[in-house]
Amino acid sequence: VDDIFTDDDRYYEGNWQCIDYYKDIKEDLINIFKHPTPNVYNKEMIERIKNTLSVGMHIRRGDYLKSAAFNNICDITYYKKAINYLKSKDCKYTFFVFSNDMDWCKENIAPLLNNSDIVYVTDNKGKDSFWDMFLMTYCKNLVIANSSFSWWGAFLNNNVESVLIPARWSNNDHIPHHLYDPSWIKI
Repeated sequence: VDDIFTDDDRYYEGNWQCIDYYKDIKEDLINIFKHPTPNVYNKEMIERIKNTLSVGMHIRRGDYLKSAAFNNICDITYYKKAINYLKSKDCKYTFFVFSNDMDWCKENIAPLLNNSDIVYVTDNKGKDSFWDMFLMTYCKNLVIANSSFSWWGAFLNNNVESVLIPARWSNNDHIPHHLYDPSWIKI
């Protein structure tokens, strides 16, 4: 065990989604993962997010569509329920949509958000995709997908009012209690 903590580089593989691992060091992690200096686009997005009653909505598609373990969980029904939950609060939200399939979002999510402000966050691709997670950490409310990318965006957010999560994280079982903060809302 002692040689695990040497100065040599290590690669650890896993999902790393367990509140119990991090709850006591959350502030340390937030400080470690300081946001780098944003480019013009992301600086503008940060300001828009901060100056609105923002809802970050992460919609993961791509590889999840073919995954037997993860597909059909965060489908249109999940997002519709999450949007209806937020609309029941009778607030003027601005929805910031983060996705690897914006065409699908514009076709399927936009109709659910009628009469709402929608911002499609489109400039962070490839090696700049990490910016989407950082932008999510500024949102006042989050609707997350069943993915570690979404999870970390929610966990590292110190200003969040509500985090909506799917009631199931995988098709294999229910959502394990250690995966989410007790304040997060299962939809």
